[in-house]
Amino acid sequence: MNSAPRSTSSSLGLVLPLAILGIAVCNALPSLIEAWRVDLYAHGAAIAFMIWLIPSAWRFLKQRQFTRPCLVWLAIALVLGTAGSMSDLRVLHHLALATAVAGAFGWRTSGILLLAAAATWLPATGWLLSHWLSGGLAGWERPLSAILLSILLLALTRSPHTQPLQNHSEP
Repeated sequence: MNSAPRSTSSSLGLVLPLAILGIAVCNALPSLIEAWRVDLYAHGAAIAFMIWLIPSAWRFLKQRQFTRPCLVWLAIALVLGTAGSMSDLRVLHHLALATAVAGAFGWRTSGILLLAAAATWLPATGWLLSHWLSGGLAGWERPLSAILLSILLLALTRSPHTQPLQNHSEP
């Protein structure tokens, strides 16, 4: 009762994107958790991050075939991660995480919207808000904006014009 042999090319094609995503997560997550815990302008950012991940998770689960990663986004993630490690700027690690998610889950041009939506959970956004707003956030602002942008991204995933290129198995 052997099942059909698994394609080694599709499983090997996942190694690089998942490795880059793993490195980005390891570099960004500790500082993200710290900022979300103590920053007055980061209230609701952790929830916004989870909401921000929904379109990528939906896209990943919806695809029945292997979706090719976007190597451009992955290369940008590597450059940002390296620059963040060299300069010790946390924002570069956070942006590397956002671009690694876009690359690993095969976002192409709509990855620009995914990166724009990352502003809903980025601690740097709270720093910018602190210059215009005093007293911090109530906690609903970031999740609400993440929901609105996620709905837009999910609508894009349903559009036939933004479907990613698929690997076709050879006969």
